[in-house]
Amino acid sequence: MSASPFPWNVLGLTRNATEKEVRRAYATKLKLLDTAKDPEQFQELRGAYELALMLAQVAEAGNVEGADDKGIEQDASVSSDDGIDDFVEHQSRPALAPPKQTTVPFETMHTLVAERNYSVGEWQRLLNDPLLDDPGAGAAFESALVSALSENELKAESTLSAGKAWRDLIESRYAWVGDGIRYTRKFPFHSDLRQVLVELGRSSRPLPYSPVRETNQFAGLGKVVLVLLLLGALIQLLNKMAT
Repeated sequence: MSASPFPWNVLGLTRNATEKEVRRAYATKLKLLDTAKDPEQFQELRGAYELALMLAQVAEAGNVEGADDKGIEQDASVSSDDGIDDFVEHQSRPALAPPKQTTVPFETMHTLVAERNYSVGEWQRLLNDPLLDDPGAGAAFESALVSALSENELKAESTLSAGKAWRDLIESRYAWVGDGIRYTRKFPFHSDLRQVLVELGRSSRPLPYSPVRETNQFAGLGKVVLVLLLLGALIQLLNKMAT
């Protein structure tokens, strides 16, 4: 099974990259990036770093049990050697590595998005995965979902081929449209995705009421009644003349 394009392609890594390799790749790309001039690219890089770091930590969790102190020393060494800004490093690092099985919903989500599969049943099962109830994993999944949607069909087609039922399912979970303030604060560089979801909600609504059509119907009925009245009056006049 091939690696998911995101986040590894952003960092220039393969799926089996170690935590140390993730940090070094992030530091290298961060040095080449002007965050002030390219805020969107920095947002993408940071999002990729957060997710890749988490996945690498999960993959290594079984091999580094009981070696927390050593891991901390290695992290400090990598940060120092590569010159990662302390503030950015602190902001980007997930607090805790989630359980090992957390990778499964991420992989499923990326597969569904890449295949443009918006089956409500499959997405409902994915979102109901109890592993996403963990606050850290849930927040990382939401960020990964926004990035995946933005980097696949939306980037290529400027829209999503999803239906209103899928849109309503996602909205009931995250309220990206309903709580625009939260969405903008959390994903300031992905306003295009929110706008597409707004349009998806509008496109499936019934056509608005048209008073013009009803007025025209009554106008036609009035003409028929008038003709009948005139015809009746003419018949009465002819009857009187005949007598």
